Parts: sequence; C-alpha cells; structure tokens
Amino acid sequence: MEHPSSTERPGGRRGHRPRALPALLALLLAATLMAALGATAPTSSARGSASLSISKKNFYGGQGLTFRGNIGRTAATRIWLEFHMGLAGDSWTPVEDSERTTAADGSFSFVFPARSMYNIRLRVAASSGATPAVTLVARDQAADVKVTAPGHDLSLDGYRDHTSYPVVAGEPMRIRVDTSPDGEPVLAGRTVELQRRVRSTRWTTRWKTIGTDSVGGKGFATFERSAPQHAGTVTYRARLDDWRRGGSRIGWFPSFPVEVDVLGAEEARASELAARARPTPVVRRSTITDRTVALRDDPWHSSAGTTASLTHAWAPANWDFAFEYGESLSDKPFRGTDRRGSWTEYSTGSGRAAKENGGLQLESKFSPFPRPANAGDGDHGTTAVTLKGNPRTYGRWEVRIRPWTAAAPRDERGGNYRVRAELVPAKPRLRACGARSIVIADMTPYKSKVRFGAATPKGRQAWTGTRRNIKVYGMPRAYAVEVAADHISWFIDGRVVGTLKNTDAIPDVPLTLRISLVGKGQKEMDHTYAIMDWMRGFDLARGNQIRKGAPLKATRNTASC
Repeated sequence: MEHPSSTERPGGRRGHRPRALPALLALLLAATLMAALGATAPTSSARGSASLSISKKNFYGGQGLTFRGNIGRTAATRIWLEFHMGLAGDSWTPVEDSERTTAADGSFSFVFPARSMYNIRLRVAASSGATPAVTLVARDQAADVKVTAPGHDLSLDGYRDHTSYPVVAGEPMRIRVDTSPDGEPVLAGRTVELQRRVRSTRWTTRWKTIGTDSVGGKGFATFERSAPQHAGTVTYRARLDDWRRGGSRIGWFPSFPVEVDVLGAEEARASELAARARPTPVVRRSTITDRTVALRDDPWHSSAGTTASLTHAWAPANWDFAFEYGESLSDKPFRGTDRRGSWTEYSTGSGRAAKENGGLQLESKFSPFPRPANAGDGDHGTTAVTLKGNPRTYGRWEVRIRPWTAAAPRDERGGNYRVRAELVPAKPRLRACGARSIVIADMTPYKSKVRFGAATPKGRQAWTGTRRNIKVYGMPRAYAVEVAADHISWFIDGRVVGTLKNTDAIPDVPLTLRISLVGKGQKEMDHTYAIMDWMRGFDLARGNQIRKGAPLKATRNTASC
C-alpha cells in the first residue's frame, strides 16, 4: 500500500512532496533534543535489528568466547544467555550465571565460557525478545603421545600401534605430546606434565609427575629423558594442566596411558636388525559398526530419555555432575543443593577416564585420527571413576550412560568389556574386596539386557535381577537406584524394574558411586566406550518412595579377595 506522504514522480520514482520536508526536519530535531535530555523513546518505536556473533570458530568447551551484538532495544537492558539442544521437546533454557546488562544503545560484548556439547544453539535473550541463535561446535581436547629412541631404528613389530613403544635401557628417549593432532586450538604456554604410573590400589591409580614442559606455537610439548636402566615395562601419560586465561575455565586433561618397553642391549640389536628387514607396513583402517541386537518388540523405546528423578519427583538434586563446559575430574558438581565432591580415577591398563563432548567418558584405549577408530590390539585392564567427598547412607542415585564398541576383525576380537555403575562403601576398608555393593546397572554394550542387584558379606548373600529385550548399544539410558532403611528399588528410564526388601542387603554405611569399564585382568578386550551424560544424587525427602517392583533372585555372593 502506498505511503500517504509519498507520490509517484514522472519516470516512476517515488519521493516525498516538497511541502513535507519542514515537518520531517522538525521531527528529527525533536528526536535529537530528546536524546540530549536523556529521554527514552517508547520500545515500539526504538526497536532495531537484534544480532549476535562469537569471537572464535575453533574452540574448546570451557574456552572463553566473546559474545558480541545488539539486543535490538535502545536502552540499557538486562540480558542473559539461553541454550537449545535442538532435540524434540527441548525449549530455550537460561544459562546459569550469564546475566549481563547492555549499553544504552542495546549493544553488548562480554566473555563467557563455551558450552561443550556438539551443535548446541545459543542466543542472547531479554524480556523484550532475543537475538538470532548461533550454533556452537566445541572441540574435544587432545593429548596424543609418541615415544621414540633417538639414534635407534627399532622394530615396531609386536607393538600395539600408538599404545606401546620400545626404547633402549639407559639411553635417550623422546616423548612428544601433540595437543592439536586434528587441528584443535593451540593453547600456547599451557603447562604439560609428564607422569609415570606408580601403582593402582583400592580402585585408585597414582601418577607421579617426573617432568614439565609448555605447549609451543604448533601445539607440541617435548620431553627428552633417559630411559630406565633396567629392562621391563613402564607406563607414562601426559597431563595438560588447567587453563584459565582469557575468561576460560578449562580443567586438566590426561592422555591415554602409553607403555614403554625397555629393551636390553642384545634385545635392542635384534630389534634394529628386524627393523631393517621389515616390509613397508600396510595401513589398515578400522570403523565403528552397529552391533545392536535387532529387537522385534522393544517396549523400552518409548521411555528412552525419561528419568526416575523426573517421574517420581526427586528434584532438586543434591549434586549434579553434567560436564557441560571444561570440567575435569577434580571439579565440583555443576549444580545442586550440596555441591561437594570430585572423582578419583583408576586404570590398570590402556584405558582412560576424561571429559568428552558434554560428558565423562571411559574408553579402553587410544584412538588415533580419524576418530573414532582403531579396533585392533591394545585394549586391556579396567578403567573406573569413583566419587569422593559426598557420600550418603540412604538416598537416590541416577546416571545416564551410553555404551558402544568398535568393530574388530574376528581374528582380533578380544573379550567383552562390561560397563557397570554401582554403589560401594565410601571407606575402602568397608568394601570387603567387592563383597558389599549395590549394582545399579551392569551391561555388555551389544547385548540386549541389563543386570542389577546387591551383595553383602552377611551369610555371603547376593540378589540379582535382569531386564531383557532392552537396547543398550549406543542408547543413552537413565539407570537409578533408591536406597532406604527398609528397601532398595532399581529403575531404568524412570520405570521401576526391581525391589528388594531384605534388610541384610542394605549396607547401612555411607555409600558412593563408582562407574567402571571392567576388563578381565590384562586380557585383550574389544575397544569399548561408555559416556556418562550426567551423574546425580538425591535425598529421600521429596517424592514417593517406591516399594513395589519385581522381586530379585536370591543367590550366593562369590566375591572374594
């Protein structure tokens, strides 16, 4: 529709009538005077174009980003960040501790740590509206370790690629750490510690720092050392220290363990002769394949994503580890009414516990680029994390776990790792070599069943339950348990699947959560992953206690030292 103050000039060009110009100048003059006097125009006439940009395209979760733009309102306005995961049923949710105030013209520029999930959308919001969204794709940290023996050309035959290396006793060895193998951001100046595994006892692994270096401009840290004097196997790793520059909150990050096989003089000479005669190696690629058991009727599919805490009104959580930014195992819970606690790590072989994407991941061995890959030899030992600092005798615990495994040729396939979440006494001396525990969930990634139960030294009793026809591989499911003075109840995706009322099964001591990738000693295993999206603890003060679930089967406790 034609504007009433305009008309068509000859030639078809549109313009203002000459007599309207004085009125327009008067309006502009009035607006200028209002601005000079500090007056604010009505929102409806002051709204502009909202905008948002971020300062980096290549960044880590927890790295400081500058959010810059305009809220589209010419006034000092209270603003905050909101996120959206892009999944069905999601909504825009405010980001904790992100409130700011714009300048008088609606513009803003502030630094905030990047969220670590892939393809998460963020926007800046106010009560009057919001900016367009930006999509964040945070990078996962990397610390790839390679060991060489300068001056020697040793055969790598018989060594597991990227998980073990030969060196010569007492002679120089070089350990190089690549923090940007796939183009990850280089945090030049970040401290890197070289650590040696000293021992693993009582589900805790001790690492001793034996050297430090800093990340250079190309992402490398290098350690020149003498190999141990005596033949044998020594395990090392690199640890990237906390990074707090530029508004970042990135916690420490470990490499996978690397085994160094120390050769004596005669072994070294034989190894060099073998290296000269070896043929050109053939590079083999491994891929991830879905080994999911086909389920004709999966009654659990519709409940995937539901939680017991939501279904039975347990909230708020006492503690909630969400790993949504750059947290390390040492960081306290992301949110909760009792934000105490951290995680201890345990690895007897090739596995690692570390932050990955928006969760905490247990992985059985190193995967070289392109990731994920590498289903060959080298997976051995048990890897676990145990919560310390916030135990509870009675309460509720819930964890969302997604396990999966890498494909392997049949002639290389090892044993099946088991992914287990359980409650154990907070004091190690009360664990009685595993004889006292409550298993929340115990699963093998590509089998369609979940096991749970309890065990006690009292009369060497145990109780077990199993739910079959449940897709486990690649499926993020919420596993929970409720422990009261008179019962224990288990849940999968919000549904009660078992209840035990024998009070002998209730430990009556402070309990804590342990999650593990359980191997068979040092036997070769399938390359396996388990990522925990979150881990939460609740008390019994809210919601209804659930005492009606399927009974468990009584059996004998076979755990021993």
